Amino acid sequence: MLKAAAYSLALTQFGALSICSADDIPLSWTAPTQNIDNTPISTICCYNVYRGTRSDMSDRVFLKQVTGLTYTDPAVKAGTWYYAVTAVTSLESDLSNIVQKVVAQPKPQAPVLK
Repeated sequence: MLKAAAYSLALTQFGALSICSADDIPLSWTAPTQNIDNTPISTICCYNVYRGTRSDMSDRVFLKQVTGLTYTDPAVKAGTWYYAVTAVTSLESDLSNIVQKVVAQPKPQAPVLK
């Protein structure tokens, strides 16, 4: 694991609603422009995206390394999920803020009468 860099990263909420049906979950974030001490950040090569089931992300799992400012977590099952990202230069930043997404159980389909 890389040593934490001295800047922070903000993960954007997914919109007004935090509850959705089982589906893809889009995430986006804003690239940091300076370190905590206000010095410029060296070039960010990528971002690491994490998901967990605990609000403190202590059980986080690595999902994907991306070069852009968005990621869509595909086909997420019902449950409460937490997301965070890190920025990577020669170091990996601390986790961004943590955002929550609740994926509702799909409603059962009514039987089709033939």
